[in-house]
Amino acid sequence: MTRRIVLSILAAVLIVIGGLTALSGAAIMLLFRSDGRVESGMERITTPTQALVSRTGDVTGVSAAPTWLGRPTMSVTLTDPPGAAATFVGVGPAAAVNAYLANVPHDVVTDVEVTPFVLQTARQPGTRTPAPPGEQTFWVAKGTQNGTTTNLSWQAQDGEYRVVIMNGSAAAGVDTNARFGVAVPGLGNVGLLVLIIGLVILAVGVVLLVIALAMRSRPTAPPGAGSAAAPSSAPAAGPGRDPARVDQAGQ
Repeated sequence: MTRRIVLSILAAVLIVIGGLTALSGAAIMLLFRSDGRVESGMERITTPTQALVSRTGDVTGVSAAPTWLGRPTMSVTLTDPPGAAATFVGVGPAAAVNAYLANVPHDVVTDVEVTPFVLQTARQPGTRTPAPPGEQTFWVAKGTQNGTTTNLSWQAQDGEYRVVIMNGSAAAGVDTNARFGVAVPGLGNVGLLVLIIGLVILAVGVVLLVIALAMRSRPTAPPGAGSAAAPSSAPAAGPGRDPARVDQAGQ
């Protein structure tokens, strides 16, 4: 295998790897933006029950994550119609939330479709009306109200948690507009670094490909070209000279 073929194969491999790496970095930057945040649009969420509750989320590995990456932060923004009662949003340990909503009718989110936005829920029956959620002490984070807007920001920590949205009075019938977001501060820098690495690998592959295309194979000598006939050592007879007379002259 010639050097030209080896360089061509190596260049092709580097171009593919570099291109895929650069695309991955660009995708991270587009998805999480420069500050590492990704958000949904503002969507209307409703339930005729007392609460809309997420499934149990098992958060692990946050404490072991590198500090430069930053702690993941979850955010929820609720916007209520003018004149409507304030809507509560909180994050609580799964066991405490389960105990609080025991025998309380509520909907559990089982799946989310983005386009179009659809929440798929499972109805949990019950007959009890719980105490107002703002009076509970088990929340690790809960929203703060500013006019018709309620904002929640929670830095994730290891454990099992559930997100609860319900009326501040715990009355049945929740109707509000919500935006959900997740931010990992270091992801923007990670995306940029991956993009740069991919572009460097891609550039090296292109350079090697140009070198391989510029190389010329060494020409091969035709068969027999290297074995020329040896010159004769005998003196050539001159024109018009008789060999027999030459011999007699030498005697």
